[in-house]
Amino acid sequence: MNTILIALSNTPIWVYLLFVYLTWVGVRASKTRIIALKKLFIMPAIFTYMSVHTLITSFDIHLFEVSTWMGTILIGILIGYFDVYRNYSHIC
Repeated sequence: MNTILIALSNTPIWVYLLFVYLTWVGVRASKTRIIALKKLFIMPAIFTYMSVHTLITSFDIHLFEVSTWMGTILIGILIGYFDVYRNYSHIC
């Protein structure tokens, strides 16, 4: 228990603010709402950039790694497309 208190007391204040903000965003995201299409692509774009950056800087890039990464991205896009099409095709 003492270790936890030491860790919490040495944590910068911005970490707590970030935690509160992310919790607030998570609660808002759990509710059904309509958002702009532009906002829908912000997080995937950030994570795609981070993924490519990590792939380039952390590994000796070969065709296998690039093709595996691209394949999983395409599978994710297809799953997302079919999920949206299946769930929202009755609305149109």
